[in-house]
Amino acid sequence: MPPGGKCLRSVHFQSEDEDGDIAKTRECLFHALDLSEDERGLVSERVLIKTEKELTGDRFLADMAAEAKRHKADIVWVNPLQAFMDGDIKDARDVKLFARTGLNRANRDQRWAYMLVHHTPKPATS
Repeated sequence: MPPGGKCLRSVHFQSEDEDGDIAKTRECLFHALDLSEDERGLVSERVLIKTEKELTGDRFLADMAAEAKRHKADIVWVNPLQAFMDGDIKDARDVKLFARTGLNRANRDQRWAYMLVHHTPKPATS
């Protein structure tokens, strides 16, 4: 437990990273932070990484909310935003419908905070 605080629970919805990449990142962080075995166990218990490559829009939001409630999340990560929303990431109305209307509806009781990861669109190639 960190001094003066509580250990947060995090659910990370991701759609791009392979299991090996996630494991490598986790092990590098454990090493860089010099975490003890007990601390590693606490992180493993409190951080859920869910790979989702099919659900978008309202179906994703329903699944995300159910997982966040089940895990008693404090923070929900959506990585990358454009993989989970319906519509065009460059259209402000589409982003608002998902990021404001959809996420607020899914978190009506304000149980968790969101961290939205966004990749800027790649420039067109000729």
